[in-house]
Amino acid sequence: LYAEHLIGSGVIAEADAKALVDGFRGKLDKGEVTTDVAESRKDEFAVDWTPWLNGKLAQSVKTGLAQFSLESLAKKISAVPDGFKPHARVAKIYEDRRKMLAGELDMGHARALLSLPGSSQVALAQKIVAQGLSVREAERMAASAALVSGDLSKKKLPKAGAVKPDLHDQDLRRLAQNMADIVFQSV
Repeated sequence: LYAEHLIGSGVIAEADAKALVDGFRGKLDKGEVTTDVAESRKDEFAVDWTPWLNGKLAQSVKTGLAQFSLESLAKKISAVPDGFKPHARVAKIYEDRRKMLAGELDMGHARALLSLPGSSQVALAQKIVAQGLSVREAERMAASAALVSGDLSKKKLPKAGAVKPDLHDQDLRRLAQNMADIVFQSV
């Protein structure tokens, strides 16, 4: 429509209008910038996936972070600006974070927390630090929380006596002890 108006007004010839449209469509097809106003630059937030396109699922990859990075991040998220006095409950959360950073929550505690959803992990971690719970106590609380939330109750279990466990296996003995601790009966 606009091209027809320009041709009718004598601003451009019909061949020039067709050349402009063809040139514009050509740029679109090639993914090029179509205006002079926009800058053409590489997207700084784009991810280059080419190194992983031909990878295998079994290929080992490095997913860890350096300890100093984690400590630096932990310090930043547990810092309160100078002159700012948080609400007492918020201050308690920040104090618990500082305790966790100081090492009052260890790998055993973290393993116990893995069985829970994110929000429950944070709540139990705060309780572990606040009450100074042992790893075994944290495991019991995590298992109880999983039972209450229904995470463990949905799994199909064999009928009692249907499976004869070999209690010589160390992992099986530990599992039996953990289950006995949860249900307060011998397993």
